[in-house]
Amino acid sequence: MTVESLLKKLESGTNINLKDIHDRTLINFIYRGRTDVFDSAFLSREVNILRTNSSGTVIAILEDTKND
Repeated sequence: MTVESLLKKLESGTNINLKDIHDRTLINFIYRGRTDVFDSAFLSREVNILRTNSSGTVIAILEDTKND
């Protein structure tokens, strides 16, 4: 699953925390239902692990890249 496909499945207002494979936060934001505000290279990143925490935040661990 890519970041873009993940976002398209979520409701607007969902809190999202995207992390690298070392559990470092890359970006933490509230999704507002639009993907056109993100760079296409970012949207095409693969999600390796997906989970939620007790407060309902979606946590996605992204594929490893040299740019993190």
